[in-house]
Amino acid sequence: MLKAFLYDAPVDAMLISNASQESQQNPEKADQEARQTQCSTRESRNAKILRRASAREDRIARVATSAMIARQSFLDRVVHFQECLEELSEPIAMTDEDIVELIHKWIHRSDDELQELQEERRKGRPPSKREENLKQRTVTEEKEYRSGFWMPDVTQQEVRQQLKIWNGEWSSLSALKFIRFLEGGTKQPSTFPPKGLS
Repeated sequence: MLKAFLYDAPVDAMLISNASQESQQNPEKADQEARQTQCSTRESRNAKILRRASAREDRIARVATSAMIARQSFLDRVVHFQECLEELSEPIAMTDEDIVELIHKWIHRSDDELQELQEERRKGRPPSKREENLKQRTVTEEKEYRSGFWMPDVTQQEVRQQLKIWNGEWSSLSALKFIRFLEGGTKQPSTFPPKGLS
């Protein structure tokens, strides 16, 4: 093995000296090789910049999507109260019992679908993903109701009028007043957006 190394060493030295002689004899070729090295370096830098920009755009899109999903449940909730107010005849006088009824109607809006899913499921089979999601949503909203259910303050005439002409946009909800309605009937003023959703 040592012999092979000794025999290969002069060959390697000879190859290196030949390469340096070629570059000295042909300076244009040496310049071209140097330019190619610089181009590949620039291209790799550009590629890195493009990869970073693409990753940033993906991250921003993911954050925007998750924010839209979080906002959608609150938008649906406000639409529910808007539709309930449209069903009522003027003049409207909202009592705490009326608000509790509207909240219960919202929380248990999917009880019929949940019942159907449970009846369709064969005995001994695990619940479907949809069934689990509906149960989880109901539990989460009941928990929120105990600690303070975020909703438009439909006890005020001004808010009811604004809610009737609301266009369904998230940004236009800032004109409404909101409260947190606790299970015992206590009302606390709240802000828009809820829990810092902006």
